[in-house]
Amino acid sequence: MNDIMSNLADWDAVERLLPQRVIEKIHLTIGPLADPCWEWTGSRDVDGYGRLCANGQNRKASRVVYEILHGPITESLELDHICRNRSCVNPLHLELVPHQVNVARGNAGQYLRQRTHCPEGHPYDAVNTYVYGKGKRGCLKCRRERSREWRRRQHFAQ
Repeated sequence: MNDIMSNLADWDAVERLLPQRVIEKIHLTIGPLADPCWEWTGSRDVDGYGRLCANGQNRKASRVVYEILHGPITESLELDHICRNRSCVNPLHLELVPHQVNVARGNAGQYLRQRTHCPEGHPYDAVNTYVYGKGKRGCLKCRRERSREWRRRQHFAQ
């Protein structure tokens, strides 16, 4: 299968490998990368990812196409659309990455990284920020206030 991945520009070879019902739902479009996006024109979910029925299951079209042309995807990895086009099913635009990497690269990760203040308005700066879990930021002032309130409640509960 790896030889087909190196020759995906040969659309004739791709057409021989993919089922006709899948080929009919792919439209080649110009995207941000050198080779075109394979835009999924079939049904999509609310987030814009292509969907299709494969082996009696409703699955993401990008996963199905990737698995046909490249092989199975391990459970610990997921596909990241490096073209940022959620409806693209071109395997050259899809990279297998852990969930944490996919989220960090996506818009949600950018939004969270761009926050300069916590929900209470305290700054995320070197003095007032701690890191926990898998790289999440927290506000020290809010943490101290929550701890103080918890200790107060514990004291009055006794």
